Amino acid sequence: MVKINRVHMNYENPLIGAEEMPQFGWEIESSKRDVVQKSYQLQISENEKFEELVYDSGVVWSEESAHIRPQDVKLQSARKYFVRVKIQDQVETSLWSEPAYFLTALLNETWRAPFVSADTEEADKQSSKGTYVRGCFEVKKPVREAIAFATGLGLYQFFLNGEKVGEDEMTPGWTSYRKHLLYQTYDVKNLLKEGTNVAGAMLGPGWYKGAMGLTKSRNNYGDQTGFAIVDGFQGQERDVILISLVRANEDGKIGFLNDLRRMNVAITRARMKLMILGDASTLTRHAFYKELYNYISQRGKIITINTKQEHEL
Repeated sequence: MVKINRVHMNYENPLIGAEEMPQFGWEIESSKRDVVQKSYQLQISENEKFEELVYDSGVVWSEESAHIRPQDVKLQSARKYFVRVKIQDQVETSLWSEPAYFLTALLNETWRAPFVSADTEEADKQSSKGTYVRGCFEVKKPVREAIAFATGLGLYQFFLNGEKVGEDEMTPGWTSYRKHLLYQTYDVKNLLKEGTNVAGAMLGPGWYKGAMGLTKSRNNYGDQTGFAIVDGFQGQERDVILISLVRANEDGKIGFLNDLRRMNVAITRARMKLMILGDASTLTRHAFYKELYNYISQRGKIITINTKQEHEL
């Protein structure tokens, strides 16, 4: 029996923070001797059931099992992609491998998260003490996927619900902070829960503002440490988003809009203006959209369009 023992991407599994299509490889295991791969098939999908394929190589007649890089596939920012492979040897075809996955970084996007600091401008300027920042947020539904991008001015350790995120140390690393700042990508799905979640970071001065070199000079790049984080929708924001919802219907059916995640995502992606087009009498039969309508009535602007035109003969 022949099977795929392990799929790797750039020799890692999982691969976190991919900036381009990785190279794929796999390890073959067989109960027989002198087994040689004759063909392979590689698939990449946006879900673990491989129902949303972004790439399917088809059957490729090749003995290559390393350095396979698919061409003409456009990856999206802040996205998880699942990968699987099956091969054929001289006699039989293997089953699909167990899914592997990789996370993409912020591809060609500008970082827009503000820094949070516990340092005061004057009192802590000459201090090397560590500080701690934290905040709470709500998760109202089961988490499907969650990606966090984090960075700091100084050194940071990132925590979610009391658990350290990742295994990195001395993050984000030493750079010329005024010109170049590194960030880290984390898969945080398993650290989140429904209800109240707590995010925090321990900050140290590090190379950013700490004492350095023989002269013990301070504040070489700045005098306040800071921490910044963005979620997986950062790379998919737009200045203006227009959403066309439902037409009027007597049954009050709103179809796919029952999945409120779609609307929540749209709201978070609009940087400057969110425009919603739909029939208010139908939408407001749903509790969420009724509350949204009332909120817009108080804080935003509602424009009524009369589609019925009367003609005099």
